Amino acid sequence: MDNQNVLSLTISICLLISVLLGAVGAACGSTKGRLWGGFFLGLLGPLGWITVLLMPPTPRWEVDRAERLAYLMAQPGPKLCPGCTAYIKASAQKCRYCGYDVP
Repeated sequence: MDNQNVLSLTISICLLISVLLGAVGAACGSTKGRLWGGFFLGLLGPLGWITVLLMPPTPRWEVDRAERLAYLMAQPGPKLCPGCTAYIKASAQKCRYCGYDVP
């Protein structure tokens, strides 16, 4: 192989690794409403992943989560515990998994 092919292959492998690192960071950040921030911090590798996991959720994500939980709690049948999001009986006063007092 000549030098140009080796260079092209090296660049392709580096880009692929960067995309994979960013995808892991995006997956970590998406659980807190920080998809793109997680992607770009994920490019730093494990240090970026830890940073994303330690970041607090965005306020908008917390509001969206609360709205989703309120909607699911209003549905008939089993409901979701606001503490651990496990399914519990509609008549339950306390979650059997985490002990959260259900309203």
